Amino acid sequence: MEHIRELSEIGIPEPEEVPMLYPVRISSLIQEQPLEVIGTKTSGEAEIVLIFGDNEGEVYVTVGSDHTDRALEETDINKSKQVCDKPFAAKAWKLESVIDHWDLLELSSEIYLDGQWVKYQSDKISAILPFESIKEYLNKKEIALPNSIFFPGQSH
Repeated sequence: MEHIRELSEIGIPEPEEVPMLYPVRISSLIQEQPLEVIGTKTSGEAEIVLIFGDNEGEVYVTVGSDHTDRALEETDINKSKQVCDKPFAAKAWKLESVIDHWDLLELSSEIYLDGQWVKYQSDKISAILPFESIKEYLNKKEIALPNSIFFPGQSH
């Protein structure tokens, strides 16, 4: 909610609900370098990424970025997310190997600013939502989980 308030203060409309689903094209999911963008006002944040496999209960956890066009976000959040690729890590962990310490997992990122790396984010993923809450939300929305990827949100 803190992030939503920050966005609201700079004129970006609040989502209809929280959490909110923003569909993106499969071809925007990348694991390559470098990330190409159009325009000068794009950015991303470190986020957990949930990958649901073929079988019920087959879930993997990794990290990625819901890279977004910040200029377009001021008028259309959904389109701002669709125009940017979504990088995510090539390595993932089975959910069952991290779920017992989910609240201890941390995300951090840095940005290169004026010739040096500066901390941009640092927080535990528990600042987002517990895994069970994320899954309940997806089930409530009747989202087909097999063979899907979700970027459940960022922390700051």
